[in-house]
Amino acid sequence: MSSNDGSGSSSGGSLSRLAQLGRQLLPIAPVSTKSSGSGDDEQQEQLGSLSFGPSVQLPVFKPKDLSRLPQDRLLLSLDDPVTLESLEWMAKKYALNQDMFLLSPPGPYARRLAMTFAALLQLPIEVVSLHRDIGEAELLQTRNLEAGGNLSYTDGPVVRAMKQGAILVLEGVERAERNVLPLLNNILENREQDLPDGTSLVPASRLASVQKEEAAAKRSASRFQAVDPRFRVVALGLPTPPYRGNPLDPPFRSRYQARWVEGVVPSTLKPSTTATSEQAVQLKDRLFEWASLLRLHATAARGADALPPASQLPNVPATALSLLDDVVSRFPPAEPLASPPASLNDTGSEEAQAALALAQQKAPRDGALNVPERTRDQIAQREADQLKRAQDQRAKEADNVSPSTVTLLGAGYPMLHTLDDQKSKLAKELLWSTGLNKGVGAGQSPADSGAGMLGYIVTAVERVDDRTAKLTFKQVASGTTVELEAPCGPLPFAPLPATAGRQDDVLVTPRLLSMLTAMLQLHSLGRDICLLPSALAAPSDKGNEDPDVVVARQASSSTSTTIGLFAAVLGYRVENVWLYKDIGGNELLMRRATSADGSTTWEPAPLIKGANDARLVHLAGVDVLGPTLGSLARLMQDREVELWAGLRATLSRSGLDSAKSAFATIDPCFRIVATAAAAKPEWLNEEASTLFGFVQPSPMSPQEERAVIEAHAPGCPKDILDKLLHFAHRYRALSSNTNVGLAKSRRLGTRALVRMARRLAVLPASTDMRSLVARNLLVDFLPRTTRELVSRLLDECGLRLRGSEGAFEFQPKEFLADPRHENGQLVFEDRNMPSQEPVRVPLYDAASKDAEGGSRLIPSIGTGFYNNPTQSALLRDLAVDLHVVGEHILLMGNQGTGKNKVVDRIVELLGRPREYMQLHRDSTVAQVLQLVELKEGRLRFVESPLVRAIRLGRVVVVDEADKCSAAVTAVFKSLAERGELSLPDGSRVRPANVAGDDERDVVVHPDFRLVLLANRPGFPFLGNAFLEVLGEGFSCYAVANPDLESEVRLLLQAAPSVDEGLVRKLDLAFHDLRDAFDAGLVTYPYSLRELLHIVRHMDKYPNESLTDVLLNTLTFDIHRPEAIQLVYQTLKRRGLDVDGLTLAAIRERMEEKKGDKGGPRIEWDPKKLGMDTSLDKPKQGKTDPENKPHQGGNTWKGGTGGRDTAGLGGIGGYERFNAGHEVKQVPDSLKKEVPEHIKKQAREMAQRALAEKLADEGMTAHEGATYHKYKRELEAQIQHLVNVLNDLQAQAKERTWLTRQQEGELDERRLTNALTGERAVFKRRQEAPPEVGAPQTKPKRIRFLVDLSASMMSMAYDGRMEREIKTMLMIMEAFSHVSKDKFLYDIVGHHGESAHVHLTTTDKPPETIGKRWKVLRDSDATMSFVMSGDSTLESIAWACKDITKHEADDYFVIALSDANLPRYGITIAALEKAMSTSDKVKCALICLDRGEDGKELARRMPGKAYQVSEMKALPQVLNSVLTTMID
Repeated sequence: MSSNDGSGSSSGGSLSRLAQLGRQLLPIAPVSTKSSGSGDDEQQEQLGSLSFGPSVQLPVFKPKDLSRLPQDRLLLSLDDPVTLESLEWMAKKYALNQDMFLLSPPGPYARRLAMTFAALLQLPIEVVSLHRDIGEAELLQTRNLEAGGNLSYTDGPVVRAMKQGAILVLEGVERAERNVLPLLNNILENREQDLPDGTSLVPASRLASVQKEEAAAKRSASRFQAVDPRFRVVALGLPTPPYRGNPLDPPFRSRYQARWVEGVVPSTLKPSTTATSEQAVQLKDRLFEWASLLRLHATAARGADALPPASQLPNVPATALSLLDDVVSRFPPAEPLASPPASLNDTGSEEAQAALALAQQKAPRDGALNVPERTRDQIAQREADQLKRAQDQRAKEADNVSPSTVTLLGAGYPMLHTLDDQKSKLAKELLWSTGLNKGVGAGQSPADSGAGMLGYIVTAVERVDDRTAKLTFKQVASGTTVELEAPCGPLPFAPLPATAGRQDDVLVTPRLLSMLTAMLQLHSLGRDICLLPSALAAPSDKGNEDPDVVVARQASSSTSTTIGLFAAVLGYRVENVWLYKDIGGNELLMRRATSADGSTTWEPAPLIKGANDARLVHLAGVDVLGPTLGSLARLMQDREVELWAGLRATLSRSGLDSAKSAFATIDPCFRIVATAAAAKPEWLNEEASTLFGFVQPSPMSPQEERAVIEAHAPGCPKDILDKLLHFAHRYRALSSNTNVGLAKSRRLGTRALVRMARRLAVLPASTDMRSLVARNLLVDFLPRTTRELVSRLLDECGLRLRGSEGAFEFQPKEFLADPRHENGQLVFEDRNMPSQEPVRVPLYDAASKDAEGGSRLIPSIGTGFYNNPTQSALLRDLAVDLHVVGEHILLMGNQGTGKNKVVDRIVELLGRPREYMQLHRDSTVAQVLQLVELKEGRLRFVESPLVRAIRLGRVVVVDEADKCSAAVTAVFKSLAERGELSLPDGSRVRPANVAGDDERDVVVHPDFRLVLLANRPGFPFLGNAFLEVLGEGFSCYAVANPDLESEVRLLLQAAPSVDEGLVRKLDLAFHDLRDAFDAGLVTYPYSLRELLHIVRHMDKYPNESLTDVLLNTLTFDIHRPEAIQLVYQTLKRRGLDVDGLTLAAIRERMEEKKGDKGGPRIEWDPKKLGMDTSLDKPKQGKTDPENKPHQGGNTWKGGTGGRDTAGLGGIGGYERFNAGHEVKQVPDSLKKEVPEHIKKQAREMAQRALAEKLADEGMTAHEGATYHKYKRELEAQIQHLVNVLNDLQAQAKERTWLTRQQEGELDERRLTNALTGERAVFKRRQEAPPEVGAPQTKPKRIRFLVDLSASMMSMAYDGRMEREIKTMLMIMEAFSHVSKDKFLYDIVGHHGESAHVHLTTTDKPPETIGKRWKVLRDSDATMSFVMSGDSTLESIAWACKDITKHEADDYFVIALSDANLPRYGITIAALEKAMSTSDKVKCALICLDRGEDGKELARRMPGKAYQVSEMKALPQVLNSVLTTMID
């Protein structure tokens, strides 16, 4: 390239750079220079022109601002012909004035391509990383308040690009909210846009004409500004599908020219000075072969539809090979790789080769096989068996994947850790075909040797200078040493941990050192790091899993400890950023603020602060960000990000004055370490995989876990700890069964074990180990069947209820005296153990310890608390946890069990100041942490009661904790487990031992305690499933109603004048009602609160009848006959006089007061009005088309107070009919005058009408009576099942806050935006839209298998047949009241002659009682006539396979059986195999017998088999099974 004026002083650097780029692009043809032409181009000096291929030549102008040009380090190599071809295509589109859309797989390649194109033309670049919070203001102009209240506007990236002639890059188009990008349509089409500040952008070619028009109109100032003709838009996006994202709006799409671009971004590391070893070259070739094979497999499978999309392996991320190449180059393998099989049919064994050769031989013609006494079929079967053995041998070899392979590949291809069994098998086949399954030349297993990737272990970390450290790694197998330089922090380096031992209260193990080494390896390669949850199982662990591996996976993986070690050995300050689902993409980078003069401004978020200050930023919970995580790609991959007002944060650039340029510095030492909270792998997609290098921590071994527990609870007796760990091992094995339903919310991790061991260490004698374990696992609130399994496990592990230990270990049940103060201590004494030392807890001195006069916040409930032994024991345990052990508390229970009273009482007794917060569905993270106020034009953040308690060391009680969103629950999890939070004002909450340099930080006071109050999970409580999010940072208590004696004592204190015998009867009756609730017979858990209301009323008003007093509580249930009937029977059984509580009596009284539901009932006498009251005969009457009210007479159907016709309030009719009018009720005297023959005729007509209705349903009168009898018996259970299923559906459709709305409630997080006049500053509750690209929600499919075998009939004497028939009725009735959008069910029978007989189908469920009865009748008939035999195994296997043929969110098979399986030689192993036919299906077996067979199945198959011997228990078990499987 040459200059046309001979002067190169001012632009020599640019010319030199262009010449270099030009030579790379066209090394033969010279680059010519043209003189500037006329028009707009004259405003900018033309440097020359650049040729793209033979047909495109574009002018190049001197840039106005060098800081807006792409940096050289981010440009693609021009030696790549694929890149050159794409650049030529872009040049053609640029020459045609067309905007471009680059479609690509996830990764930085498309963005780097756009930057390279802009750099070649010396054009500035503006980048918009799109996410759900990008709107009009962020794209066009943002509003700001200046001092004095004036409003100003700042151009956004789109407007800046239009004015400056820049390349506008819209990255992540698929992430943008719907209807946001179409606002650019006019810009794309006409290069015009009206802006919020009143100005208008028009093409430069039109500017002169519009200004001339303005001059003619005598306007003083022009509102038009020119759009530079060099402005172009380059949109970047993923194709949807197959990737997840919003589809393109057709008008928006039509304005682009598109191209698929794909390439590998090379490493930015300096080339290694040492020669690449032969083993490294071999491994690189093998890795490339593996990636190519996987890609070809996916392409072939997709093109031929050989595999459904759900069964195809994830793509290898674009960044994976680059990362793996860097790893292998810097850490060469020590050993040669194992040779791959010679062919896909070669397993290496002689038997396999012989079998395959035999299979490939052609069969002789005419069947001429000279094998005596062998048929052709037998020979074929033998050959097939040999071939199968060969294939099994191959599968066995492929199944064994070396841990070193998983560690290395998982660093760049983390989806390897998330594959289901089917995909895992396919992935292993591909690894086997390349020989990588046998290892990558690393030598010993990383977990055993303490090594990281490729068998290297870190041996030294030394400081080189203020910003650089030298890391030394040693290959364990070969002794090879590698030294690399890496960035570091400014703090002194902590000593590198030894292979084993303790360091700064950390137990260092080979497992921990392995994780640290892998992190340091990735750090030395310039990568950000993501630590995956250990619950994600690697492929090598799947398949035939070792039970010990499954159990160990639930232990801690020391993620936080490893991050702390990593930061310490490199001298980093750690900036923790706790993420939550509601956080916006802009909030991750910056936040609005106000200055002292009232003007609005911006502040960097902690992530950007950490980037500027060379910190290690810990992004905790990246899995909750969803698609927003992708908007951070440019920061992580390029170390650049756009901020406010055109400010760009980037790595420091030499030659530019940061004071004069609009850029901020990202320190090269800055690193990100991300962690994910949930084990669900949905977030770990191909896009997320391009952002980090990945490490999957291994969970602790049992030996390491024990050592950690002993270190944190040194006083715990060995025998007690042995028993605790034995139970933990058994419990984890049980919870690994997904059918049991313990994995989500009842995880028993290391943190929980440490907490229990500490409690046992402090008070071993007075701590009931069974109660301690049960309450921490909240066993009382598990579904019935699961609760029984855990209770049985506790017994088997020797953790028995106190008082049931046996003769030699017997301990009497506790009976605690009332707590008392003594010598500055709170004393609890067990009267049943007088020899045992009382528990003494020191009181709190609020006067000296609370700096802001917290004594006034100590509760004073006075006589509002009634002492009793049950709650005294609870008070003791709470006092020990709060003051002695130092735990945060979760109290969970039914309503009215005294949770609030108990907490206030213990806080009062201890003398602790208490803050209080009540949550609700609208509670947000910002509200929980800080309150926002606008004062004198300034935005101020005021600490919430939670933050105030953290700062001053108070107890904060958070009520209704289960009603808030998961994002708020995550705040409490972080606070309890780590003591850290990020606050909305940019400061943070941190423990005292964590360094911080922000004076606004809130340091956690050592006396701070968090107490959460919540209702139990599940119906009828309407809370969220917050236990799944809450974690293990709380000491949990299941608060139940007091026992009988304690409750009677409490009630007598509350109502001293009420007879004790009456109180005891009431208490016994309420205990019975609570048992009925647990059994699913009533839907309301009657509690202590209701009893207190009753006895207090009786104490105050002793003359009122018991029935009237009870109705104050029971009126809620009178509209449900089955409920009030059960309550009535329960009260009568306990000897209470409640005759007026019968349904008939209640209806009579209610009718007198408010009439029937059609309207108010008014008594009137037609005789006194002179109306005819004579009776003819019962009849329907005429239907009034206008539905006018009719009183008296015998003409109209639906009248009131009449005669003969169907209606209400009259006499002589045979049918009640409500037309919705006011009811005129004739007096009883008229009713008594109805002659007997009229009554008889009315009864006969009613019977005929009923018979006709039954006939229409295909039923006889006897059948109808039987059906309704069964239905009445099961009414409560049916309703309970309906409630459970509908509750699950309601949770799925929970409404959430939608932000950035233009109407609704003002969003406190956008107050500053509201000040500046923005419109989208509101929030409103609405059913949450699906995540971007989330698959459509499909119904869950449930298949019920019923046993129709002959033995059901022949052994019906024990009631099994009747139980099954009633169960089928319950299923059909319940699902008829549940939305088909959520659940689809069918019922299939099996017997000795057939494995599947369809009784109902999902598309046509029985909607009427006649069709349901037909199902029951056909089932009964089948059992009467089929031949003996059993098809249970075949039926279960078929059902599990067949149900998955239709797409669904989940699949369930529930089989009912008489358990008569041993008679047919069916073993438990065979049954488990049949139930595991499909890994997509959750399967359960319910045994209906009363013998030992069903009991043995339930014992041997926990969580899969259940025995039900009584009908009253079967609906409850079915409800429990469904709840556990579906939830």
